[in-house]
Amino acid sequence: MAIFKDAMSEVPTCVALIACLQDNEIYGCTISSLVSVDIRDSSEKIAFMLKRDSLIGRRIILNEYFTLNVLSTGQESLAKYYSGLRLPDLVTDDKWDIKNYRYANLRKAKVIFNCKFLNVFKEYNANIYVATVLESFINEGKSPLIYMSRNFLTLN
Repeated sequence: MAIFKDAMSEVPTCVALIACLQDNEIYGCTISSLVSVDIRDSSEKIAFMLKRDSLIGRRIILNEYFTLNVLSTGQESLAKYYSGLRLPDLVTDDKWDIKNYRYANLRKAKVIFNCKFLNVFKEYNANIYVATVLESFINEGKSPLIYMSRNFLTLN
């Protein structure tokens, strides 16, 4: 019988980078738990999970606004970098486009969702966050970065 963690590693998922602005700094972390909750034009919502004690989770609740950047092929190094401990980026870092002093849009991302926090559910070891998508952008020239079997893959 497979170990649950090993079995879950065989489920392909996109790699997304959550980014929150605070003053002149960008706090970010990767997630692989992004799902749509409501896709109606008047009520677009997403959900994702973060560790219960997540610094990014606290920033999302405090600031309300954040960006979910779905990484594209060629951004594996960013996925690895933002999955570990690090200092925040500066808003002047050239990999970011700052929009309306609220959103840190990652250049060359496959998809960008500018979001507003709605609710958090804290019943589990990981918190479930729900947000409204205020804007979304698609980079038609890019393929999404996929994580499966503990490796990064592309859809070409």
